[in-house]
Amino acid sequence: MINQKIFALGALVSVGLLTGCGASTSATSASTATLPLGVPASFSQATTKWSDVSNGGNTVTAQGFTSEATLVYNTSTAAAPVIDTTGEVKINYNSSGKISGFSIKNNHVDLTWTDGFTKNIGDPSLTVTDGDEADGMIYDPELTSPWDYQTMATWVVTDESEGTGRMGAISVGNHNAVSIPTTSSATFSGKAEGIYLDDAHKFHGVSSDAALTADFVNKTVSFATSNSKIHDLEYKIADQSKSDLDLTGTFSYSSADNNLTASSLTSTTSGWTGGTSSAKFYGPNAEEIGGVFSIRGPGKEAYEGAFGAKQ
Repeated sequence: MINQKIFALGALVSVGLLTGCGASTSATSASTATLPLGVPASFSQATTKWSDVSNGGNTVTAQGFTSEATLVYNTSTAAAPVIDTTGEVKINYNSSGKISGFSIKNNHVDLTWTDGFTKNIGDPSLTVTDGDEADGMIYDPELTSPWDYQTMATWVVTDESEGTGRMGAISVGNHNAVSIPTTSSATFSGKAEGIYLDDAHKFHGVSSDAALTADFVNKTVSFATSNSKIHDLEYKIADQSKSDLDLTGTFSYSSADNNLTASSLTSTTSGWTGGTSSAKFYGPNAEEIGGVFSIRGPGKEAYEGAFGAKQ
């Protein structure tokens, strides 16, 4: 039996930080983590909002895309990121409308947290689970400062017996039949969450503000994060400012699809290279935008994350 320590963080807003134990987790190979094709029933219509499908007792299934990288723990840098065009998040709600479990799946990992949830007033913006084999956090789209059409999460999987691991991020939501404007522009504001691997191979959570401006005529979107702070994965240590994790970049897209890419993502501090990002508009008229990103820093430093924002 592989001895795993798994952390998962998410990115939307809820009333209280949830912590607990007894989570069930697993990591699977690509051959056993196959995802269904198409848009899940939870978001079968372009106008479907999260609040339309998350009634008490329901499970909301949302698909999107991920960025992740493998690493050799304590000995080398994280590998170049791999963008998966398919990824899935499921959030289980109990009869009172509270999160009772969630899962993250792509072509490389299959992670599930099912119990041990309690509230922690230390951070009112995140829901979190933690246990003997797992720590997890995911934003609930319906609560404070809600997003209507998306959410996001990040994770780390480490196999202590093999000395290897995997870190990544996912953006999911309703991107079914999005009608992207072709005139004017729009500004979006929101949040970014990520996993930062420092030069000593210690993992940290990252929280940032995100701001984007879409030029619908020229089909470009400027992207910037600011006020980046790192924290321990269980939120037991106060945040510390980390300005070199503030990022900038520009997405481009074609009129034929809703796939935004940025191949020149940079840090506001020199020494960070190889930044890439992918994104989608969410909502019937591109009311929101969300995506994933990856960048490498000096030495062994690496940063994988996700962001979400709305007009």
